[in-house]
Amino acid sequence: SHAPPRAASRRPTMPAPGEFPLGAPGLRRRRRRGPSTGGEAGPGRGRWREASVGAIGRRAVVVVALVCLLSWPVLRQGRFSALCFDALRARPEKFSLPLRASSAQHLHRRHDRRLTSACARDSSPPPLPQGPLGRRCLLASQAALGVGLAASLGDAGNAARAAALRGDAGGGGAGTAVVDGLQAVGPVDVAGFPIWESEADSGAVQQLIRDAGPEGAVLGTPAADWPGLWRVVYAPHIRTLGSLALSKFDVYYDIFPVTGGGLGVRSFVRFEGPAWAGWLSAAGRVREVEPPLEVPGFGPRPTSEIDFTDFWVDLDKSQPRTTPDEADDVLRRIAAPFFIKEISRFPTLLFDPRRGLTIFRFPPLGVEIAASRIGPSGSAVRPLNR
Repeated sequence: SHAPPRAASRRPTMPAPGEFPLGAPGLRRRRRRGPSTGGEAGPGRGRWREASVGAIGRRAVVVVALVCLLSWPVLRQGRFSALCFDALRARPEKFSLPLRASSAQHLHRRHDRRLTSACARDSSPPPLPQGPLGRRCLLASQAALGVGLAASLGDAGNAARAAALRGDAGGGGAGTAVVDGLQAVGPVDVAGFPIWESEADSGAVQQLIRDAGPEGAVLGTPAADWPGLWRVVYAPHIRTLGSLALSKFDVYYDIFPVTGGGLGVRSFVRFEGPAWAGWLSAAGRVREVEPPLEVPGFGPRPTSEIDFTDFWVDLDKSQPRTTPDEADDVLRRIAAPFFIKEISRFPTLLFDPRRGLTIFRFPPLGVEIAASRIGPSGSAVRPLNR
């Protein structure tokens, strides 16, 4: 009978000479020496040397590449030899290079040639950008130049326009043109919405206030100089609000004497939009208060205060009511808590009762409001356009 076959041994077999796997896991790297008689290295030692030389070569290539990358800006501009020569001439004791006179002159000439060529290269105009990206950059720079030029021309146009409104361009009195322009849009039969139709700008109004000085803001005698129907002809913040609300606003202040002393005021605001129109009205008292408010850039100016106590609304009516009804009591109670007296104080910047023009500041927003007197108290306002 035949004996059963033996199980295969689990011990790993050693590789034959010349087949030793470099870096095999779990095995120790060894150097195999050739026969002592021949003195030649075995095949295993040869492969180990080839691997070591390959690793050293790769590292050397990486080092050389890094050095070239770091020194490329200096080499590209042609300043490497100039830097070396400057270092040698500044600290010759630090170097042990025996330079002859001819060598030094040669370095001088090379250094001069390098500097001359570098200056020639730097003075030449840069090449135009090529490729899609370069063309886009060139177009973007031209567009930016065009926008800047347009902005400069626009600023110059605004300055000339402000000068014309002040009357400086035509040789007239300072501020005459801007006053005439503000009053021209005041009458109810001329302008539908003077805030939108006025051509006065902020620069012209500011200059008009400066030319008038503090003396031009004196409020005079309220009982004699204030009464009348005043129409707002300049209010940039109302124009901004109207553009956001898709509406236009026409604002009136009717100031009148009150029995027992003092002055009363009624405010009528006509609003018209794509699908809505009507009047927002309020009534109360107006008076001068102390101390005067400080206006940045102008100093303390005479200040007036409006205290509204009644509020009512008229929708789709040609003319507003002059007094509220009992049915408006609910609206009055709702609107009264939202009226803040502290922000209803207006420092006066210009008051000309003879010509019927006033300019005052709205402190919460820091903007000017101009109003023109278009008639005595109780005059009719412009009706709705519908």
